[in-house]
Amino acid sequence: MEKYNSVVLNALGNATSIAVIAAENLVRNGYAEYVKLETKTIDVEQNRRGRDAKEGEEGRTRQKAKLLITLSKSKNFDENM
Repeated sequence: MEKYNSVVLNALGNATSIAVIAAENLVRNGYAEYVKLETKTIDVEQNRRGRDAKEGEEGRTRQKAKLLITLSKSKNFDENM
């Protein structure tokens, strides 16, 4: 946040709760403000073991939830730092 005026947190699947906690802590402590919250459903290829497939690896396609949280630097950012 010191270097950029805004940041976008991206999370897939179970990581969404961690992104929400991180965003909420930044807002609660006065470092950031919410700009936009977005949810999407995306297709992710998975290998035979159910893990996300690496490039070139064949697998089946499943849908996962994706969360995007856009935050901007708060007006009092420098004071709170």
